Amino acid sequence: TIDSATTVNLDLSGQNFILDSTTLVTNNGCIVLADSTSLSEQPGYPIVGNGYETTTRNLNQQLFGANIGGLGFYSLTDSIPGVLTIKRFHTAENLSTLGQSIKRRFVLSSTDTLAHNYTFGFLYDPTELNGNIPSNLIVINKSDTSGSWYGLGGTSFANLYKTEVSTDNLGEFTLIGTSLTISTVNDTSFCPLDSIITAFNAQGFFN
Repeated sequence: TIDSATTVNLDLSGQNFILDSTTLVTNNGCIVLADSTSLSEQPGYPIVGNGYETTTRNLNQQLFGANIGGLGFYSLTDSIPGVLTIKRFHTAENLSTLGQSIKRRFVLSSTDTLAHNYTFGFLYDPTELNGNIPSNLIVINKSDTSGSWYGLGGTSFANLYKTEVSTDNLGEFTLIGTSLTISTVNDTSFCPLDSIITAFNAQGFFN
């Protein structure tokens, strides 16, 4: 267990830290990965806790599909301008009547503040679903500028435990799956109705 207010630096260049499947790692603090360090979690044994893992990397290079730092985030964009910081959390987001997200959230920030077109992928462990249905998962985003959650839609690959989406925002991302009807989806604490309908149409809920 990593206690709160404790930082663990994994700064051995080029090393892949493989977590033992017989030991559950609880991170209530912060794990910092160097720019060429990665984690390998075993299926069914992801890191848990109230803390986060983070890495800062210059990704202005070819990185198509690479699971960056083993944190479960990848880009289908050839490059991401600037220096990107990734933070991964293990707690769910409570979205009022829409329910709770999966128990994995990402915060992405870059030294490049211009808008760009990205295609991102988010991996998760089945133990993090938190009652959500994999085939119904969509990506939701809270950007630094809006401060509100918006449905982005996306494509869920349920058998591979991942969801991909296109966006021009960074900020906070998580996944939520729901079978809400059009009469119950208007949750103003989440986002405008037209945004959520667009997201759910992408998954075929209202077609």
